[in-house]
Amino acid sequence: MTISNQFTIPTILAIAGFDGSGGAGLQADNKTFAALGCYGLNVLSALSIQNTLGVKSILDLPMESFKMQLDSIFEDSYPHCIKIGMLHSKEQFNVLISYLKAYDGFVVYDPVLVSSSGYQFINQQDLIPHIYDLMPLINLITPNLDELSFILSTRIKTLDDVKAAIPNISKWACEAILVKGGHLNSTQLTDILVEKNQQIQYYQHEKIESMNTHGTGCTLSSAIASYIAKGCSLTVAVEKAIQYVQEALKRAKDVKLGQGKGGLIQHIDLVGNPFL
Repeated sequence: MTISNQFTIPTILAIAGFDGSGGAGLQADNKTFAALGCYGLNVLSALSIQNTLGVKSILDLPMESFKMQLDSIFEDSYPHCIKIGMLHSKEQFNVLISYLKAYDGFVVYDPVLVSSSGYQFINQQDLIPHIYDLMPLINLITPNLDELSFILSTRIKTLDDVKAAIPNISKWACEAILVKGGHLNSTQLTDILVEKNQQIQYYQHEKIESMNTHGTGCTLSSAIASYIAKGCSLTVAVEKAIQYVQEALKRAKDVKLGQGKGGLIQHIDLVGNPFL
């Protein structure tokens, strides 16, 4: 049988953990990709046991299964972008680095180190050297203030702290850093994009008061990857992704999604044909 009228849509590989509550990890990634007209491919890094009240436990996967998943994807599909979320061991970093050395596409890394409920996924001090090893192979890293504090081994709490850290983070080997301002104690939040050429872009947006903020960082990084895969420049992709997350937060703020922090309500971007 001949299949006619075939066409392609942007594909994005998400490498992240599983979230049974549906708010973060691969679940958030896939919902974002689909809403923005992309097709999600997945590699599972760890199985988290969690609900809206928080993370209960993290179950490791055998390292061989992590590598087999990557082999299975790349022998069949070549994703337009790769979005990396939680990596749960030093060995996973080492394996992934070997794959990224041969990958020719845009890579976004959201360094998930601690859950929003405070669960520490891995010993951060052990992980920091591997994050630096990964940086030359990624285009954009998207830390929040807590993650930035861990990577720099210093306290980052205010917008002034972030600005003071820019000379240090601009030396990182990745092409660009988006410091997310969602943890700032302010009604107006500021995300800062620092590019390798020293160009700095500020994105200001209102803080939306809501219990349902679980997976905000996952959604933002996945939205950036989606817009990049659809042909946007980095600065435009970041701006559109922030707008997308703002709308998803607004849609979720009055919804009861459990006893604790629920996820965002994803929405389909119908500006033009999302599949072109």
